[in-house]
Amino acid sequence: MRILFKEDSLVGLIAENMVKKDLPVLNDTTKLDEALKLFEITDFNMLPVLDDKNNMLLGVVHQEEAFAYYRKQLNLYGSDQYESKKL
Repeated sequence: MRILFKEDSLVGLIAENMVKKDLPVLNDTTKLDEALKLFEITDFNMLPVLDDKNNMLLGVVHQEEAFAYYRKQLNLYGSDQYESKKL
């Protein structure tokens, strides 16, 4: 990186030159199962989340965190089913 900076080969480059424009996005109303499917069919490990009304960036969802949350919900649901059978 230092060599590139010293040679001024990056002069004139702007952020827009590096932006991926065909990136799939999640909306704040996207359901978890839809987000997980999108992670499965794309090669992205994080996706931006946009406000559904004005398309403002709210943040990002990381694939690992989404699947961890899903597993946690499955465990909670499974333990509820187990408790109801005991009664």
